[in-house]
Amino acid sequence: MGRQSGMTLVELLVALAILGLGLTASTMYLKSTDNPLKTGSVLLEGSLREARLMAIAETAAYRLVPQGTRAVRMEHAGTCGDTTWLDAPVPSVPMPDGVTIVTEGWVVCFNSRGISSDNVVVTLSHEDFGTRQVEVLLGGTTRVLE
Repeated sequence: MGRQSGMTLVELLVALAILGLGLTASTMYLKSTDNPLKTGSVLLEGSLREARLMAIAETAAYRLVPQGTRAVRMEHAGTCGDTTWLDAPVPSVPMPDGVTIVTEGWVVCFNSRGISSDNVVVTLSHEDFGTRQVEVLLGGTTRVLE
C-alpha cells in the first residue's frame, strides 16, 4: 500500500489549540471598554483632533459644537469669526449610553493652522463612573484629564 498524506490527530489538536489561543488573545485585545465615560472622553477627544486636522488640511476653520447634552457636531467656515457655518462632511458623534456633556455654552474653533480659539475644558458625566474632562489648549493640543 502507498503512504497516505494528511495530518495526524495530534497535529490537528495542536493546530486547533494554537488557533484557539490566538482567537482568545485577539478577542481580549478588541474587547471594548466597560467604562462608557472613558469611551465618551476618547470619542470627544478624537472628534476634536479630527476637526483640527480637517482645518489644517482644507485651510479653513472647523469647529465642534455640542448638540444638547448627548452629542457633538462639526461645522466649517472660512474663518473662526464667520457668522455662517456649514455642517462638516462627517456625522455628529453621539455619546455612549448614560454619558452626558455637563459643560454648557462651549465651542472649540480651529483656524487654518490648527490653533484653537480658546482654552476649553469640557466635562463629561456618568451616574456610575463619575466625571472626566477633555481639555483643548490654545495651541490646538487635546488631552483627557482624569
